[in-house]
Amino acid sequence: MSIKFLERADPKGRPYYWLGGERDNAADRPGVDLDLLAQGHITVTPLNLDLTDYKTLEKLLA
Repeated sequence: MSIKFLERADPKGRPYYWLGGERDNAADRPGVDLDLLAQGHITVTPLNLDLTDYKTLEKLLA
């Protein structure tokens, strides 16, 4: 997957940024979400996005 930040506009015209990108929609790999969905299964992907630079944070708090 190619990840990039996309600039968009909210309903009032204010800019905001969306984390997005292109993904591989091929279901040709056994066990990937798209393969399982094609077989009628439900898939769940727990996510955690933490972009904190802990080394820099430690320096700032020192």
